Amino acid sequence: DNLILEKGVITMTKDVSIKKILVPIDGSKYGEIAVAYASMLAKSCGAYIELLSVVNVGEYVPGFEQAGADLFILKEMAHTAQDILGEHKKMIPEGIHVNTRVVQGNARDCILKVAKEENMDLIVIGRRGLGQLEGMILGSVSSYVVANAECPVLTVK
Repeated sequence: DNLILEKGVITMTKDVSIKKILVPIDGSKYGEIAVAYASMLAKSCGAYIELLSVVNVGEYVPGFEQAGADLFILKEMAHTAQDILGEHKKMIPEGIHVNTRVVQGNARDCILKVAKEENMDLIVIGRRGLGQLEGMILGSVSSYVVANAECPVLTVK
């Protein structure tokens, strides 16, 4: 009852404010597309963008080796993530405020945690091109975020 459809245009009858946009980045081309969409939205809404990269040693170091994995590996991964965020930040037009953040943990959980803690109005996330079978077996970060986020989520591909 908050939407009005007239002449093919949907109009909101209730104000929707987008001031904080979270964009998780994984270094894929879909992250670049997400940044482009978020930039367009931020410019039109006067929002700021938070670029987020999640570092998870468990994804790259087998479990039995994690005990021996020292801080060096984690620091290197965080440094690489920061470099990737820096490259994506350069894609955002002047005049749009941007923060970057690197966190450690499971990507799905970290994205939801940051979105909730920072009271984000929107998450713009790239969607990997998984096939239907692969998606069922492997799951998808973007699908999980869509299903569990407390704010709206825009997936792009």
